[in-house]
Amino acid sequence: MTAEEKKEIKRAVLDEIKTESNDITEIETVSTLDGLTGLPAMQGKKLVTAPLSLLSKPATDAAVTANSAAVTANSAADTANKAASKANTAASMISPYADCINLAMNGSSARFDGFVEGVIIEYLSVMSIDGVYYDIKNKRFCAKKDGHYYNNWAIGDNTHAASMYLDDGRKIPRKDKIYVCGTNLYVWSDEEGNLVVYGATAQNGVQGTSKNYVYSSPSDKTRTVLSGKLWIYQHGDYNQFLRFKHWGAANDTAETDYSQVQLPNAWTGGTGLLRYDIYRRLDGFKLREQNSTATEVKIVTPIFTTGGTRELIISQATTAKAGVMTAADKTKLDGLSDISAEGARTARALYAAAGDTKLFGPNNIFDTNNLTLGGAVNKGLYDSSIPTEYTKGRPFEVFCTQGIKSGADSKKYMIWFGLRKSMTNIERYSCQQVIGQTEEEFYAYGTPVAFRLNDGKVYTPYKGSGGLDIGTSTQYIVSRECVIPSYSDLHDAATSEKDGLMSASDKAQLDVIAASIDSFGNSITEQAKRIYDLEQCKPLATKSRNGFMSSEDKTQLQGAFADFNARRQAHGVEGYIGKCNVISVPGTVGNTQIAADLYRNAEERDYTPGASFDVYVSAGYDENNPNKQCVWFGLYIEPTLFVRYRLDYWLHGTADTLVGKYLCDTSDKYYEVREGAVGEYIYEASDDTPCIMTIADRRLLNKIKQKLGL
Repeated sequence: MTAEEKKEIKRAVLDEIKTESNDITEIETVSTLDGLTGLPAMQGKKLVTAPLSLLSKPATDAAVTANSAAVTANSAADTANKAASKANTAASMISPYADCINLAMNGSSARFDGFVEGVIIEYLSVMSIDGVYYDIKNKRFCAKKDGHYYNNWAIGDNTHAASMYLDDGRKIPRKDKIYVCGTNLYVWSDEEGNLVVYGATAQNGVQGTSKNYVYSSPSDKTRTVLSGKLWIYQHGDYNQFLRFKHWGAANDTAETDYSQVQLPNAWTGGTGLLRYDIYRRLDGFKLREQNSTATEVKIVTPIFTTGGTRELIISQATTAKAGVMTAADKTKLDGLSDISAEGARTARALYAAAGDTKLFGPNNIFDTNNLTLGGAVNKGLYDSSIPTEYTKGRPFEVFCTQGIKSGADSKKYMIWFGLRKSMTNIERYSCQQVIGQTEEEFYAYGTPVAFRLNDGKVYTPYKGSGGLDIGTSTQYIVSRECVIPSYSDLHDAATSEKDGLMSASDKAQLDVIAASIDSFGNSITEQAKRIYDLEQCKPLATKSRNGFMSSEDKTQLQGAFADFNARRQAHGVEGYIGKCNVISVPGTVGNTQIAADLYRNAEERDYTPGASFDVYVSAGYDENNPNKQCVWFGLYIEPTLFVRYRLDYWLHGTADTLVGKYLCDTSDKYYEVREGAVGEYIYEASDDTPCIMTIADRRLLNKIKQKLGL
C-alpha cells in the first residue's frame, strides 16, 4: 500500500468519527448537581469518571479550619480589649512627664563645632559629617561635609544626629536644650530670636549690674566684653581701624577672634580723621608766583584733597577796583622819579595856567632831531617803505596812514616812524626801537607820548574814532613852555666858574680818564709810561674799556692758545667746553632715578630764569624701548607729581636732548651728559677735560675772582 493510499483511508475514518460525534455546545446544560455522580476526566491515558464528593473535599476542610480560627480570634480580641484598657490607663498616668521623657530621649545638651554666617544649606541627608555648625544669619544648625552644608544628617548612635539640634522639619533649633561650643554654653532666646550665651544678661544701662556683664552673642560680635583687648590698627593704605577681641579670646593683638570698625576720614560730607597725604600737603603748604604776565599776577596754591595745584589770578588794578600794578604802570611810576620836586611844583603851576592842556614829562617826550613832522601819507608809500634798523639819537619823522594796522578797520589811522630820503623813498623804523612800545601797546595808547621837533614844537598823537593819528593843526601842538620841564630845563650847565649840570660829553671824558687811571699800575715808572701812552692816544685796554693790548697780555694769550691746541691734539677732540655748552645747576648733580610713568605724567612747563630745578634720569620713558633712559630737568611737587621743564631755555632752540652739555653744580663740579647703550647718562668730567681752560684752572680762577670780589 502506498503512502497516498494510507492518507486517503485516514481521512475517511476521521470524517466518519466527526459525523457520529456530538458537539460540546449541543450537550444539555443542567442547573443542579442533584442526581449527578461524577464528571468525565482523564487519568493518564484513560478516560475515567471523577465523583463529585472528591471535588468538594478541599472546601469542606477549609470551612472546618475557618470555624476553628474564628473561635481563637474571638478569644484574642477579648484579650486585646483588656490590654488596650490597661495602656490607656498607663498613658494617662505618664502624660505629665512626656516633656521630660522626650528631653531625655533627645539629650538635654548637644555640642556643636562653631559658627558660620549666611552659608548655603542644601536640603539633603548625609550619613557622615565633618562637624556641626550654627548659621548666625539663617538661625539654624547645619552639618558640614567636604565644604558643603546640609540640613539633615544621621551618624553613629545618633547622639550628633540632626534630631538632636533641629525640630522634625529640620529648620528650627530645639529651644529647650543647652548647646555647647568650646567652653561656652548657649540657649535659644525668643527675645533675641537667636542663640545667646547661657547664664548672662545684657547690660541695660551705663552702670550695669553687680552680677551680670555685657555679653557677646553669635549674631552681634561687636557686643563684646568691656575688659577685652581694644587697639587701633593702621592698614598699609594708612586707613585706621578700631579692633577688639571677641568674648573668650586671648587678651592680645593677634589677628584672630577679633572684629574691627574703620575710623572714618574727614570729607566734605562729614567730620573724621585727617588723611596723611592731606596733612603732608598742609605741612608743606606754600604759595608761589608762576607764569605772571604784564597785566596779571598768577599765584599757584596746592589742592590739599586730590593733589596737584590750582591757580589764583590777581587782575590789574583799575580806577574802579584794586589789583596788581601792571608793567606799563610800573614804567610810568618809574618815570615820575625823573621829575624833581621843583619840577613838579612848576608843572602844577603850568597845568593851572594851561587848563586841561595835555602835559608830558621828559620820559615820554621824544626828540625827533628833525625840523619836519612827516604827517599823513598814503598806504602805497607805506608799502614801498624799506624796514631799516634804527639807532637811538638818529633823526626820524612821524607819519600816519590808513589801513596798516592788522586787525583794525581799513579806514583807521595808525602812526609809524621813518625818515624820508626822497619823495618816493622812506626808511621805516620799528615802533619798539623808537619809543620802546610795541605797535599793539602804542595803538591802545595807554601811555601818552609826544614828539618834539628841532624848533621846539611838540606834537601829540590823537586816539579817536578814526584810529591813532597825528595832525598838524594847532589842537595837537603844545608849546614847549606848557610841557613839564626836565631837570636840565630847570638848571644851568656847570662851568669852570659855577656848579651846575654835567654835560654828557664831560661825563664821557671823565669815564675815559677814570678807566685810564685804573690801568696806570703801582710804580712811578709804570704810571709815567701809561700817562705817556695816554697822551700819545695809545691807552691800554682794560676789562672795562677798549684799548691797545700790552706785550704781557699778548704773550699770555699766545701761551693760552698754544696750551689749548696742545690739549686738543693730545685728546683727539675738536670741541671744547665753553660758555655755550655749560649749564649751571642750582644744586647738586647726581643720578636720581625717576620712574618712567612719573616722567610721562609730569606737568610740562616753560622754564622761568632764576627758578630752582633738579636733574633726573628716567629709564623706560620710551614705551617702544623700555631700557632706554634720558636726562631731564624738573622739580619735585609731591611723591607722584613732578614738573618737567622744556629744554628750549638752555638749548636755545627746539632740540630735546642734553647730550654733549656739561652740568656745573654749586660745589663747582662738572658733569657731562653722554649717550651710550643705555641711552643718556651723567658722567663726572675729569679735571683735564679739553676746555678753553681746564676745569681745574677754571676752579682756581673762580676762587681768585671770589677773593678779589670780581
